[in-house]
Amino acid sequence: MVVFRKNKKRIFVASFLTIVSLCFLGAGFLLDNRFPNTDLSIEEINAHGDPMANTRQVFQSGGAARSVPFRILFYGQSITEGAWPSQVVDIWRARYPHLAIVSENRAIGGFASPRLRRTIEADVADLSPDLVVFHVYGSHPEYEETIEILNRMTSADVILQTDHAKAWPAPRCEMGVTFFPSKSPGCTGFPFRQQIGWSEYMSYHFVPTVALRYGFAVEPRLQRWTEQLQRRGLEPSDMLKDMVHLNEDGERMMAELFDAFVEKLVHERKTPSKGRRIRMNVPAPETDGSITLTVPEAYRIEAVGNTLLPPNGLVEVSQQPVETLDECYMHGRPSRLNKDLVWPGIMQVGASAPLVEETWTVVITNITEDAESFSYEVFGSITGYDGAGSSDQDFTSSSQRVVLRAQDWMLAEARKAFDMSFSAPLEIFWRARYLCDDTVEVASAHGTKYIRTLATGLGAGPHFIRLTMGADNLAAIDYFLITRSRAF
Repeated sequence: MVVFRKNKKRIFVASFLTIVSLCFLGAGFLLDNRFPNTDLSIEEINAHGDPMANTRQVFQSGGAARSVPFRILFYGQSITEGAWPSQVVDIWRARYPHLAIVSENRAIGGFASPRLRRTIEADVADLSPDLVVFHVYGSHPEYEETIEILNRMTSADVILQTDHAKAWPAPRCEMGVTFFPSKSPGCTGFPFRQQIGWSEYMSYHFVPTVALRYGFAVEPRLQRWTEQLQRRGLEPSDMLKDMVHLNEDGERMMAELFDAFVEKLVHERKTPSKGRRIRMNVPAPETDGSITLTVPEAYRIEAVGNTLLPPNGLVEVSQQPVETLDECYMHGRPSRLNKDLVWPGIMQVGASAPLVEETWTVVITNITEDAESFSYEVFGSITGYDGAGSSDQDFTSSSQRVVLRAQDWMLAEARKAFDMSFSAPLEIFWRARYLCDDTVEVASAHGTKYIRTLATGLGAGPHFIRLTMGADNLAAIDYFLITRSRAF
């Protein structure tokens, strides 16, 4: 009887410990999924899979001729709206004269991640960038949704930036489930040990985890910013003009730190990895004078030469005129609400029917004082009158070329945030743009060069690109650039 009681007690204790252990493991799993983090260092993440292969390839290509196209998109909120991105581009243009840099800053101050994910598709499609520099505050689920869009829509290298230090940050916490209460620096909670500070969590844990998941680079700006302040004997407020935004010294330091970060990533490898940009020689003409490229897969195809190629009717992709490809059209970002506010009147315009290149206008016909309720009509420069809607309902136009979601209107939000007033009639406009004839004109040591997009938004092939542009135009093409998709 005594032995039985002892065994029963041991069984009870073992079962209890097993249940407790399983609970801790389950809690740890739930915590990891709700607040993702990685044990890898940022240096290991940036070395994983070589996320800067495209940028390294063009930066190290050398040569005096200014004929290598390189498109940069800076994207985010007010921190990215500042002066530092243009300062970086000026440095790169002077350092790499062979690059034909096209740089655009499409940042929107006040647009946290839930809003920015609604605008990013139009802005990415409009530029078709080779490098995206991205930083945003806000909810982490929408942050990752925005990153997924970047991954799907571009072949670009992407640098995810963490926050700068607005105050001295808490140390990095080794997050996870702990069996014992601890006072580890930067940590809070028991049994779920978490990072102190939302900015610290995003910068130390979440952004690096997302970068690793999608094969992007991450600039550890919080750590590097803090180290630089300490090195200079400064306080975080010394670089700010208010509680968040940078003063002139802060803009300059951010440009210097970002340039140094990219330079290290680009030049620390002696042998560049194979990038996603492939140079293809011009094939011999066929009997009818045309030329055909056979491309296994591609995101974008460009022709580089010394003649401005004719615009329409002369390029086919797998026997289909490029003008008929849905991938070549995209609604752009709608117009801003006034000249001083970069916020668009509508965050996103969709479509459920093929587009043509045209200008669209929404005319708001009446609106309440609080801008919460209004009616509108939609017109296309080619389509004509295309239906009417109201602010409280999703809208699909008669042609199905315009789809507007009620949640994407920004008038009421601007009214609340900036005390703006609106009155009818009010017009908001945008372009459905044709993307497959974009041309970059650059000066080179051998005269003017033209870099013409022939097709974009493609995927798995093979693709057969046929050009029938006449002997003189085809002879003026030096080579083709094939930019592979991130998915391959």
